[in-house]
Amino acid sequence: MLPVPDLLEKDFVGNMPRRETLLSCSGNTRTTMIQLNMPLPPRLYDTADAAYYVIGGEGTVSMGGREAKLQTNAFVSIPRGTPHSFTRTGRRPLILLAVLGGAPCEEAR
Repeated sequence: MLPVPDLLEKDFVGNMPRRETLLSCSGNTRTTMIQLNMPLPPRLYDTADAAYYVIGGEGTVSMGGREAKLQTNAFVSIPRGTPHSFTRTGRRPLILLAVLGGAPCEEAR
């Protein structure tokens, strides 16, 4: 168990472009917290499905040629093989909880 506010206080992105913090890695599931001040480069997972939950901030997600607005408490599910990226649009960092499932944890980066 890990209180997310405590983790954010300890590992806050500050003025850095991006910060990714590994929360757990077990079997075929990898969970990270991603904090963005700058756009996240496009990602593509051929062997894993991705799920993202917006912990804080505002932004957009681009996937498969479409773009959608995101705000705190939004959820996004990305099927394997779908290119996607995130961009912060608000004044505060866009903070995502990312869960990758399907590929061995060590390979899902």
